[in-house]
Amino acid sequence: MSFCRTKISDVCAARAGGIHTERRNMSQTNEAAFETVIEAHLLQNGYVSIPREGFDRDCAIFPDTVLAFIRETQPVEWAS
Repeated sequence: MSFCRTKISDVCAARAGGIHTERRNMSQTNEAAFETVIEAHLLQNGYVSIPREGFDRDCAIFPDTVLAFIRETQPVEWAS
C-alpha cells in the first residue's frame, strides 16, 4: 500500500508545484510491478499462493481449492 500512496503523493506534489510528472511515473510503473505489489501485500496479510498448474481454465476455478472449501464450510451438505 505504501507504494501506491507514494506514487499518488508524488503526482499531487508535482501538480501543486506546476510540474506534471504523471507520464514519467506511469512509464516507470507497469502492470507486472503493480501485480507484484498487490501479491506481496496479500501474502503478508494471510493469503496463500496457489500453484498455477491447478487452475482449470474451462471452469475458471481451482477445483481442489473450491472442493476443499466446500467440504470444510458445508460438511452436512457435502456428506449428502
